[in-house]
Amino acid sequence: MTEKITSIGIVGATGFIGRELVRNLINIGHLHLAVRDKQKAERLFQDIRNLVHIHEIDFTKDEEIIRFCENCPIIINCIGPSYRILDKIASAALAVGAHYIDPSGDEVLYNLLRQHKNKQSSAILAAGMLPGLSGLLPRNLAEDFDEIDHIVGYVGGIDYFSPAGAEEFIASLTNGFGRGGACLRDGTIQPSPYSPFISRELYGVPSFDAYPFISSEFVHICKNLNIQNGDWFNIFFDKHVLDYISTIVMGKEHLTEFVDKDFIDGLIKASALDAVGRTPFQLLAVEMKGKKQQLPFARTGIIHAGSGAKLSAAVSASVALAICRGDIPVGIYYAANMLSPYTTINDIRQWLSDFKYITFTENENQSEEEGVL
Repeated sequence: MTEKITSIGIVGATGFIGRELVRNLINIGHLHLAVRDKQKAERLFQDIRNLVHIHEIDFTKDEEIIRFCENCPIIINCIGPSYRILDKIASAALAVGAHYIDPSGDEVLYNLLRQHKNKQSSAILAAGMLPGLSGLLPRNLAEDFDEIDHIVGYVGGIDYFSPAGAEEFIASLTNGFGRGGACLRDGTIQPSPYSPFISRELYGVPSFDAYPFISSEFVHICKNLNIQNGDWFNIFFDKHVLDYISTIVMGKEHLTEFVDKDFIDGLIKASALDAVGRTPFQLLAVEMKGKKQQLPFARTGIIHAGSGAKLSAAVSASVALAICRGDIPVGIYYAANMLSPYTTINDIRQWLSDFKYITFTENENQSEEEGVL
């Protein structure tokens, strides 16, 4: 490693993503954990208590946040949702010269941090499953094409929502993270012909319902890869979450600036009902069509794992390793634009035993599991 990292700070370490990050990074450096409830953290990490240092922080007090960041060359922020936290943790980290990693983060945070006069560290945003891995997968598949005519992406599964995760998901449907019922045609955002929902199938995957939704990340990736036409879908394998978000989308006029707790609780309950008697999983898939050596060419990549939180934690942990290697220059970046797909997938494999990634071309009789993303 070209940069000696002696310690890593994880803010919000008792959350779904935070606790997975602790397990991923426990052998990388000494971990400092910033939490609201020290006793809860001590219970969660009692088996590794001698390997971590737990700090109880009042996150409403900037001086306490800065004091914590001063101890750590790398800060990973797992407190959500990002639209509430904005740049509070990130600005404190950059102010003391620490590198900053965020499994979430969006254009609002990116634009806020661009105004920061930081000249010695980096900030990597959208370093999770979605956004993050959802941008790396198209980049990987695109390497096989000379020209791409169309891209279709899918993300979803059967999983439990955390309170922050549920709020982040609802906010993404309603406040500018992307646009529901939309697609990309001739390089512009237009109403999707598949709105509001359609049924779809993928190779080796049970049929599912799909809701068209294009994120800011998807639009940027299409622009970077010179793709003029694309569709992206949030997908659902049971009815409870699908029915619940349908109610939310149709009742947008009842939403305020911040997501109401009743909506959050409702989505958590709906996800739990969908998961009854089933093994949780998350699916991320991308289909591409275009040309290779002047001939029609189509390729699909499918990622499957048991937990979205674990996938997000693995991507953020991979960013931390990239910073330790000196692979990320000073500046503000999105993870999908800076990470090596090859290295990232190898990092994820070491942490997630149930991680699967397969790719196949059209008309292949059998899929082939790849060793790299």
